[in-house]
Amino acid sequence: MGEYISAFVDAMAWTNDHSDKRWNYPLLIDPSKKFDMDTITERIADEFSEIIPNSDVLPGRCFRVARRLSYHLIKLQIKHTVTIGDIKLDSGWYVSTSRKKIKNELEAGYQFSINDGGLLIGRPIDAHAWITLENGQILDATILPLHHRENKPAAEPLSFKESIYYHGKENTPTIKHIPLMTGFGYHAMVLMHPKDGYYKNNVQWVKDYFNVINQI
Repeated sequence: MGEYISAFVDAMAWTNDHSDKRWNYPLLIDPSKKFDMDTITERIADEFSEIIPNSDVLPGRCFRVARRLSYHLIKLQIKHTVTIGDIKLDSGWYVSTSRKKIKNELEAGYQFSINDGGLLIGRPIDAHAWITLENGQILDATILPLHHRENKPAAEPLSFKESIYYHGKENTPTIKHIPLMTGFGYHAMVLMHPKDGYYKNNVQWVKDYFNVINQI
């Protein structure tokens, strides 16, 4: 996990250099802090089971899922931040993004698109989102269901608890998260626009996050 923490610290510094620092909570990583990841994932799974039919719904929704994970950690009083980047798999890169591509996205700003339901949304982006906890641990609830679906298309969907990845989780494929940005700078510059269908949800998330994060 040490390599990830070093990359995270670098990502935070890069983010501050390329976006407004006020969007980027200065999360200090302390590896000595211990969290019971089994209990945390079990509680998240219980919540998911009440609002989501099965884990096949999760892939492709990493930014919305990250918001849900963040709210759960707020309830548990665990400091954290949303993290943007890519994943290295045995089969190659997940979204094939880079600092250069992200920098281009930041400079281009919000780009309009329309989803299948006719809702105005941001255009599809080449970046992945997950959550980093204050001890350097992570939570990602979309990559394992996707990997499962692609490699075992005829199998039953993973349980929600099986779907939530974190460093050191047993019986998971080789996965290496590469953080490139931290905090809400990417959201503010690329994903959020008053006409976007998810704008109100994202604005509320940012408000709720900053209202409580310093009190934890």
